[in-house]
Amino acid sequence: MLRISWVFRSLLALPLVGQMVWGADFLDSVRIDGELGRSMPIGGLRDVIRDYWFGEAGFSYPLSNSIRGYAQAGYAYIPIHNDPAPGFRQANGRAGLELPVPGFERASLGGGISLVMVRGDHMDSAYLSSTGESEFGWHARVSCLVYKAQAYQLGLRLHWERIWTQPVASQFIWAGVFLEVTPW
Repeated sequence: MLRISWVFRSLLALPLVGQMVWGADFLDSVRIDGELGRSMPIGGLRDVIRDYWFGEAGFSYPLSNSIRGYAQAGYAYIPIHNDPAPGFRQANGRAGLELPVPGFERASLGGGISLVMVRGDHMDSAYLSSTGESEFGWHARVSCLVYKAQAYQLGLRLHWERIWTQPVASQFIWAGVFLEVTPW
């Protein structure tokens, strides 16, 4: 857990380092966002896990004129099909890079690393170890702005996430609506 908190503290420090390196305009470009949506398991997981709602919060910051870095953290409750256990709690984190799509000023593509931590209300489930699980993976995402007004941006976002679980990798599609704000 110490390693995970160090990674997220480092990500939170990036805007301040950027302010020192790139100057005062850097903080004017930092965006804070919230996202709500639905996650859908892919493949064999559909037999075990039902679709579920998620919420995420994060921020993004410029690394160059066209590349943005981002970090997100979120929570979801995962319902299980045909299991006496009521479900699992999931905390997730993502960090990556995002670039605009040439010719489509309102769309961007991104990707990076993912971390998923899952705990069950009843840890005697056949799906988890007795202490829960933490797994890494990667994700790709597409963001599309729907509305933009001064400091606010509203849009749609689609993530494809592949988590390196054993014996088979777990895959999810996350579809959400996001609101970004430039607070400064």
